[in-house]
Amino acid sequence: MNRVILLSGPDGAGLAQRVKLLLAAEPLAVEEAVPAVPDPWTSVVILVVLTPGALADAAILDFVERAIRERLPVVPVVEDLRTYRFADVTRVAPGISERNATGLEPDSGVALLAAVRGHLGLESFARDQKVFVSFRRSDAEPLARELYAYLWGQRFEAFLDLFQIEGGGVVQDIVMESIGRMDCVLLLDSPDVVNSRWVEAEIREALRLRVPVCRIQFEDRIFLPLYSESPQLRWDSEDPLRFDKARLMISRSIANRRLHEEQIVRTMAAALRGRAVTIENPARRQYLLNSGTKRVLVESEPAAVSIERLHRLHESWRASVAHEAILVVDSAVMPEVTREAIAWAVGTAPLRVVLKWELYAALVACFA
Repeated sequence: MNRVILLSGPDGAGLAQRVKLLLAAEPLAVEEAVPAVPDPWTSVVILVVLTPGALADAAILDFVERAIRERLPVVPVVEDLRTYRFADVTRVAPGISERNATGLEPDSGVALLAAVRGHLGLESFARDQKVFVSFRRSDAEPLARELYAYLWGQRFEAFLDLFQIEGGGVVQDIVMESIGRMDCVLLLDSPDVVNSRWVEAEIREALRLRVPVCRIQFEDRIFLPLYSESPQLRWDSEDPLRFDKARLMISRSIANRRLHEEQIVRTMAAALRGRAVTIENPARRQYLLNSGTKRVLVESEPAAVSIERLHRLHESWRASVAHEAILVVDSAVMPEVTREAIAWAVGTAPLRVVLKWELYAALVACFA
């Protein structure tokens, strides 16, 4: 059974009712009491109606904190994304502020409905989502074939080089070109994967193009350390739900990336409103802000900062015409020691890393 846990304070009852009406036609059950924390691999999404009452409710905050630790999908819901003050949430509940929020406005709940469908892995969301399966043939081909067939059966557009490349095709050129069109890369982290330069190249390309990566582990360890913090599933061939769990992991990852990107775009638009600054989109998930006299490159990632992401920002900045570049990360806080390490790593290059909630002020200052 698909579950939506809808949590709100007394002052959020009206908004919660509107959310329930929006979800009424979906194949799911809505629960409004604070339950026990579900198993991470159940088909569930937690919606938190952000009102002062909810943020003052110790039971709600404790439940959400425990759900986040279990890596369950938590989506903050507001009435209007254009007017809500998210800085208030950061001070009260930093764990919630890390989550990518959605709302009933300005799109009448379209993004909220898509987020629920995505985090539950519903077919209505999966349809036409593109998934690239990256694997080592020597020890992962049988599973790759099974996953490919399963994902197509769930309406995902799966890419597997065994099937999509015609005879005579320049295999790796076609593979690398296709990654940029993907919504997710599924890495089969088998023991022999470290001996494949092609798999490493595929994951590096996903990192370069800001494509989310999910990992299926063959053992209780990681073999290919790139993207080691990515969502992962320990594969158990005896588990009857193993394929459903893989689907849920992929769908949640795509939905979270989409919510994150929408929030970044909204923040940029709000910060630059009334200013003569254009927002260009030179590549997927990359933005060039141009006032005519100043150009700022913005990249974002729903993850923590890493040395690989800093290097990607540096290379993107060098290849662009930007005067400076900003990487937006999804953490709620950034310790001073991390900021010092970033300053040391970037040296004299005009690169910055900001938290999601710091982006607005950073852009206002850039184009003051």
